Amino acid sequence: MKFKILLLSLGFTCITMAASAQSQGDFRAGAGLGFAASPFGGDGTIGFGANLEYLFKSDMSGSLEYYSYTKDSFTTNVLDINFRYYFVTGSTQVYGNAGLTNVGGDPSSTLGLNLGGGAIFPLANSLGITTALNYNLAKPDGANDPFGFGLKAGVMYSF
Repeated sequence: MKFKILLLSLGFTCITMAASAQSQGDFRAGAGLGFAASPFGGDGTIGFGANLEYLFKSDMSGSLEYYSYTKDSFTTNVLDINFRYYFVTGSTQVYGNAGLTNVGGDPSSTLGLNLGGGAIFPLANSLGITTALNYNLAKPDGANDPFGFGLKAGVMYSF
């Protein structure tokens, strides 16, 4: 029962707490964890990464993301350059994105496309939790399938 009360209180706090409104010229930086399955034979692996975003307008931005995934002795680095469009720009923000991706760990890496979406949930005035789901069409060297679905979660700081 105490856990339910704590969870409801936390949810209410997140809903009522307003983050600073995003506006043209703002930067955001973040870090997080990613989960990828397809190129690793369906077993999946967890990776670490970081991102930087610049808002061209209050509902449009460009972002640069880098994640590194390692399974056994195989490391895959993923670099994404995305265009984001924000469908919801209140305290909780929801976006769709499309972009170019470079998948690989060596000079023979693969260029491809990625599509996805995500949300940013406020924690404090300039701090939020991010979640994202992307589908990456590039195929890493040595993989039988495209990089596929990636699930990411992390923190984002606005400045």
